[in-house]
Amino acid sequence: MSQAKPQITVLIPCYNVADYLEEALTSIVRQTETDLEILCLNDGSTDNTGDILRRFANEDPRFRLLNHTQNQGIINSRNTLLAEARGHLLAWFDADDIAHPNRLSKQKAFLEQRSDHIAVTCEYIEFSEHDEIYRKRDPRDVSRETLLFYNYVLNPGTMVRADVLKEASITFDETLAGASDYQFWVDVSRHGQIGVIHEPLMRYRRHNQQESTAQIRRQLQGCQQIVTRQLAAMGVNIPDENLMAQFLIYPADILKLPYSTKSMRTAALIGAQILSCYERASYTDEVAVLTVHLLRRHAVRTGLAGLYYFTRTVGLKKFLEGKYFGAALALDCLRRKY
Repeated sequence: MSQAKPQITVLIPCYNVADYLEEALTSIVRQTETDLEILCLNDGSTDNTGDILRRFANEDPRFRLLNHTQNQGIINSRNTLLAEARGHLLAWFDADDIAHPNRLSKQKAFLEQRSDHIAVTCEYIEFSEHDEIYRKRDPRDVSRETLLFYNYVLNPGTMVRADVLKEASITFDETLAGASDYQFWVDVSRHGQIGVIHEPLMRYRRHNQQESTAQIRRQLQGCQQIVTRQLAAMGVNIPDENLMAQFLIYPADILKLPYSTKSMRTAALIGAQILSCYERASYTDEVAVLTVHLLRRHAVRTGLAGLYYFTRTVGLKKFLEGKYFGAALALDCLRRKY
């Protein structure tokens, strides 16, 4: 007789995480929600990750272990876990993070009470050896509009309905330079709302491997690719993809790239196209709000030239609206205050 499906499968890719794995797995074992399949994939680790996994599996029958004899990478590992998961709900978790004891029970309850939501994420504590930061999230749900320019979903802190992924054939994209989780949640958001629990249900570890210059560049390049894809599907032509980092602001700020009249002019061209076609692409007015705020942030970085292109793009009425526009914007552009 076949076993009943567990309510939740926790999906945990593991690669050389022996230093953190015991603490991470203990936080899952001690969850108040107990109807779990704890599905771990050892992706060719060369430390004693495998020994730790086997010890936990010997002590707890909810564990199921998968193994790659050679390292296949995080995207392949995530897709393997997706293909093997048996639960009705799938909860991502990273093998160096720590889950609040009520994380899974609260996310399960959220989805049980809201049939119109297909996934739920949470706020979290980002921590390292040196500090910790409470990462709050906007009170609204995460939608395809929210995800147009930025990924607001913490992948290892999110739960999703398995049937949605199966019916829509959603997996992780292996063609991206980085940020494959961003594309994953963009694809999910096309099929329904992603809720947010406004409590820190995760402790997300930040360490040196994540902060290498090469890794940061790959992640930001992936983010730019994903935004470009979404805009192209909307009907937006990107006049200079080399300036997408400046259009989005955060990649350019992180990489300390320069802003210029040329970058503002390119941003204005992109913004004008978005404002003219987002409704035809079935996006809500939230896209217009987000676009105008991106242009404002670019304008104050480029001075009076930025003010000129901003006003020409959004129109005089929009320029005069709100406390962050009009005279306040003109003054900020003069001072380059941002």
